[in-house]
Amino acid sequence: MNKTRKPAIIQFQPQTEAESILAGLIGSGIISADDMKNAAIMNKKTMIISVHPYTITKGKGKDTRWATYVEDLDKPNHRRRVVKKTEAELLEYLYELYFGPKAVPGMQTLLDIYPEWFEYKKIKVARLNTLHRYDNDFKRFYLNEPLSRELISTPIYMLKKLQIEKWAYSMIHQHDLTRKAYMNMITPLRQMLDYMIDKDIISVNPVRNVHIDKGHFRPVRKKPAKTQIFFADEKDQLIAAAYQMAEETGDENFLAIPLFFLTGVRIGECLGLSYDDFDEDLHTIRIHRSLIVVDTVDENRNWGKREYRVEEYLKKNAEEREVIATDECFEIVDKVRALQRAKGNYSKMLFNVRTPNNLQRKLAKLCKMTKIEERSPHKIRKTYISTLINQMMDLDFVREQVGHKEIQTTLNSYTYSTARTEKKYADLTNIFDNKSQKKA
Repeated sequence: MNKTRKPAIIQFQPQTEAESILAGLIGSGIISADDMKNAAIMNKKTMIISVHPYTITKGKGKDTRWATYVEDLDKPNHRRRVVKKTEAELLEYLYELYFGPKAVPGMQTLLDIYPEWFEYKKIKVARLNTLHRYDNDFKRFYLNEPLSRELISTPIYMLKKLQIEKWAYSMIHQHDLTRKAYMNMITPLRQMLDYMIDKDIISVNPVRNVHIDKGHFRPVRKKPAKTQIFFADEKDQLIAAAYQMAEETGDENFLAIPLFFLTGVRIGECLGLSYDDFDEDLHTIRIHRSLIVVDTVDENRNWGKREYRVEEYLKKNAEEREVIATDECFEIVDKVRALQRAKGNYSKMLFNVRTPNNLQRKLAKLCKMTKIEERSPHKIRKTYISTLINQMMDLDFVREQVGHKEIQTTLNSYTYSTARTEKKYADLTNIFDNKSQKKA
């Protein structure tokens, strides 16, 4: 028997019709009871071979007993020798070890422990939407992925670094994963094995020894500015159109668009604002609440319909912050209050919408009105950050305004040139013309 065999759990289920046929064959004398007994032994042996990593040997000379090793974490070499008089006795012992009611926990597979781990994570995560993402990734990359069948059916204690590494490379190539997407994919596996360490089932998490050559990840290239921000003239047109639509329709929610452009707050943060959060004397807006996704899941791991509600929560549990605001921001607040009171609405909240989609649709409508290519509200946040940095504002001030923990996040993912090609060309021409004139 090969010690390096890759195991696969084989499921044997009794079939009443098949048993009836066999009984008929025995009754008619076509096969004997001994044939059936031998077949049962071979069936057990096949199951054992599929999961047992050690060689089974028969003694030589006077010692004709049958022997093998089984895992035992209490032993120095993590294995214990087992000896039986006959092969049948040894096979029976191994069968009970692996498939009997007292089977070692390490024989559990990822499929076996996932429900238990899921319940454990439910009490660990701050918000269920994190677990919802894990669950979606598990279904996509493990449960419904043919490349993962061997991985999820291998006994956990037999999962090795090389097997996981080969699987990881195949998944990266199959799904054309970026490094971030790969980390999302591997997280459920890594955390489940950490959970098994905490339960003292295994002693090492092989995932933590897997290192992927970065050349295999799909490179992430920065997208062109015209797809990620609104240029200055586009911003002015959209703000003007938002004011116009709010006045014509009496819908104050259109005024969230200019507020986005003037503050750079996240869409959920904007929808969590109340009038009390604005301090005109100090020129500040207090950011401490957000409209967030609320997930629910039942005992069978079926997810309910997503809902939104305002809570004292910021992205990644960030601390509250104060955003310095211009006078126009407070003028917007006054316009919103006037429109609400005209409808008999005396809400404490600045905007009253159920989901962020409401504002996404309004921005799309404004883009269509002004014949500007449609972009998401998040692109307004990038426009705000890029505008400040392009105007040589203090980088740490920009980071604080938008609530980033690290300056690299601000620079790497949110900073684009806000000048059109024509302006860049004119500036370059002016620079080199000046240099030419100085040389002359």
